[in-house]
Amino acid sequence: MKHKSVIEMLKSMDVDWEEIEQHIHSRKIVTQLMILRAKSGLSQEHLAIKVGRPVSKIEEGTDNELSASDLMRYCTAIGAIVEIK
Repeated sequence: MKHKSVIEMLKSMDVDWEEIEQHIHSRKIVTQLMILRAKSGLSQEHLAIKVGRPVSKIEEGTDNELSASDLMRYCTAIGAIVEIK
């Protein structure tokens, strides 16, 4: 085994860390939605039936691409409460 950890492996790679950080930051809400879907036990296919559109389109996008109506339908379908402060 060349690396002792994933972190060590990533540090050895020639990557644009700023770009990776921006990508992660642009998907915070979408990532949380995917975690909540997984915890609810629903597949993308089953959730898509409840949401009325392909869930993959939501989960592959960024937070800026997520519409308020998609957010509300997604959360309602998985039993999550949306609180905007």
